[in-house]
Formats: sequence, structure tokens, C-alpha cells
Amino acid sequence: MKTSKRKSTHFQVINNGIVLDFIKEPEGGYTVTVPSLPGCVSYGKTFEEAIEMIKDATEGYLKVAKEEGLLWNTTCNYQTSPTNAR
Repeated sequence: MKTSKRKSTHFQVINNGIVLDFIKEPEGGYTVTVPSLPGCVSYGKTFEEAIEMIKDATEGYLKVAKEEGLLWNTTCNYQTSPTNAR
């Protein structure tokens, strides 16, 4: 059985310290997760699209969390600094 080795690239959202976990998929595109927000996952066909998609997913996640009384600050400012993006 062939085992797939995935290389994960991490970068930090500077304003609120959220780490995004990128996985370049063998069939193309990028899956993105936010380890500090369980279940917050997105996908983009390109690295740039993946960033935009995870922004939307994160903002939606935080909006719902705020509505449920789980968060007090939902400001998200994205400044990325990829360490090994491609």
C-alpha cells in the first residue's frame, strides 16, 4: 500500500495569533484548517483562493461563536507570512 506523505505549511495571522495549517493536495489545490477552531476547514484551487476561503470560514465561525456567547472579540486582520507556501 502506497502511503501519501503530505507536507503541511504553517503561517500565522499576525493580529490575533491564529495559525493556519495548509496542506497541498496531491490532486491539486490546498486544504486549510485552523487548529485553534475545531472544525474550521476550507479548500481552494490555488493558494490565494485557499486564503480567501479560510478567511470566510473563520469569520463565519467567529460570528456564530460570538452569537452563542463563546467569544468577546471577533476582529480578524489577516497578514500572512508563508514559510514554505508552494
